[in-house]
Amino acid sequence: MRVRLEVPCSVVLGDRRVRATIGNLSQEGALIRTQERLSLIQRVRIAIEDGPEIAAKVRWRRDDDYGVSFEDSFQFAELAALAFDLQRKAVRAGP
Repeated sequence: MRVRLEVPCSVVLGDRRVRATIGNLSQEGALIRTQERLSLIQRVRIAIEDGPEIAAKVRWRRDDDYGVSFEDSFQFAELAALAFDLQRKAVRAGP
């Protein structure tokens, strides 16, 4: 199951943070969008404002879209809670 989102985040690359957006989220991975060029199999951390930092690895790329797999997958209840929290924050932030 994938949850569609449009949530800002940061991709942590060592000591640098670059802007990105989470486009969708599943128990095992996510689609992120960033203008930063990432390499296949590169390890990254996805930082969500007021939320967890998630360790992941880049699995594919197409233009500015990247598919990442999480190092530790989420249980379904954890994914549901995270998606709910992210969507609630996005609604509060507004357009």
